Amino acid sequence: MKNRIYFPQFNKDKVLKSSKTILSYAGDLGVPINAGCGGLGICKACRIKIEKGTQALNARTKAEESLGKNERLACQAVIENDSCDVYVSVVQAGFITNILTHGKQRKEISLSPLIKKKGNKIFLGEEEIDDYRGGIFGIAADVGTTTVVLHLINLEEGNIVHTSAFENPQKRLGGNNVISRIQFDGKNPGMLQSDLISKINEEIEEMPVYGQNIYDFIVVGNSTMRDLFFGLDVQSLGISPFKSVTETETGTIPLKVKAPELNLDINKNAEVYTPPLIGSHVGADALAVSLSCGVFDDTDENIMCIDIGTNGEVILKSDKGITVTSCAAGSALEPMSAVPGAISRFSINKKRFDE
Repeated sequence: MKNRIYFPQFNKDKVLKSSKTILSYAGDLGVPINAGCGGLGICKACRIKIEKGTQALNARTKAEESLGKNERLACQAVIENDSCDVYVSVVQAGFITNILTHGKQRKEISLSPLIKKKGNKIFLGEEEIDDYRGGIFGIAADVGTTTVVLHLINLEEGNIVHTSAFENPQKRLGGNNVISRIQFDGKNPGMLQSDLISKINEEIEEMPVYGQNIYDFIVVGNSTMRDLFFGLDVQSLGISPFKSVTETETGTIPLKVKAPELNLDINKNAEVYTPPLIGSHVGADALAVSLSCGVFDDTDENIMCIDIGTNGEVILKSDKGITVTSCAAGSALEPMSAVPGAISRFSINKKRFDE
């Protein structure tokens, strides 16, 4: 009988395999371990305790010198042999955060889908693509660095019928920021995309409609997340001048593929598409925000849109034109997210909050 690695807190285990980090095992099993630096041993967020089986691991690395007895970093602890079972206790497991899934609508947006019913058939534009099976649905996806939100929309009526919100699974492998993801994808091309698509398919399986009735999928995200979703090379986004491979001399281009090209479990004739990026690290999500808030409307209003995410964007419309910028907003919030335990104490002194 082969020896195994166990995570008793989560009732999960797996057969041992040499030359593999404990962080990698955790990722395979869906065990929530924070790895903000992408496995470089810098953030120390992936601290674990080896309850049994230390003899199966490599020696401590320099990054682990300050840890207590039997404590390791999951990204540094490597299974060197399968001579015994290994029991792992996660010191600081990842938390499920409260994810914003709705907001106040600023203006009415008319419904005009390309997918329509004509008689008992479904058409994409003028092309017949399927028989009508009682419903036409689409998914609007916001793929963020930290969180992902999927809205299932009835394309015949225009209402949202279901919402899925979850942490981006890529953070377990590629860290909490876009630069770490870029670096990870350079060494492990395709792994981050596969991990994300797999999780999205799990969420689609739980939706209240058959996947075959989903004919439209639009996705937005910052430049790195959008390009990773479509399986593009993101290495150019990590070096100056920080441009996507979809950026040309005349601007950026939208993307459109059929669902089977991305292994999405929706109708095989469904199109998956995304708007163009604005430029560099100002992505398609910022463009979607601008459209929904009326930034491009022919009015004299001054409008500012601020997206404070892991990758943050600011868009300002004034009489001088439209200005956009991006920043690493997550750096101001890390290493602690808005999760249980983030605030350890506070006091009120003369009606003022003290730190």
